[in-house]
Amino acid sequence: MELANSRFVPASQQRTWNKLIAPETLKVCITGCETLERVSDNEYLVGLRADVGPVSARFKGRLKLTDMKPPHSYHLHFEGEGGPAGYAKGDADVVLEPEGEGTRFAYKAHADLGGRLAELRPDQAEKIARKMTDNFFSLFSVCADKTFERDEQAKVMKVPVEPDPVVAAHRSEMLSRVSWLVVPGVIMAIIAYHTFIH
Repeated sequence: MELANSRFVPASQQRTWNKLIAPETLKVCITGCETLERVSDNEYLVGLRADVGPVSARFKGRLKLTDMKPPHSYHLHFEGEGGPAGYAKGDADVVLEPEGEGTRFAYKAHADLGGRLAELRPDQAEKIARKMTDNFFSLFSVCADKTFERDEQAKVMKVPVEPDPVVAAHRSEMLSRVSWLVVPGVIMAIIAYHTFIH
């Protein structure tokens, strides 16, 4: 299965990169992710529950980043096993480019499915993958949004910051729109992805 697309992220290229390789961010944004542990600078172990059509299982997987060119691009190799439910493995290329006041997040991925996952029709698997990729980006955009940067910098500097009513209202609206997306899903079962996909 092949997937390729690009999305706009409302954050600087450097901030987008930092969020993209942060385990705590990925755990929130990857649908169904239960555990995500960094075992080396460029490698992660992932545990998630995925429901893909008639297939429901817990998957254990590994993500490895190579050819890293911060904050511009990297190559991702992923593989996940779900016992009788099957497996998913593949590769993805992620590219970040500045665009206006944000970042263009482009990705191209190839995934192979085995076991019961392979019984899904190609169009069905692709439809599910694209839907869950949309969910990932909806959540990731909120996590990376530059309106959060002020609060994070204040915490580091230990300087109290009065909340901006307009920003607070905007933030609350964004969170309410995407909070329903945090449900068990399929993104890692299909492409194991940062995304991605990046």
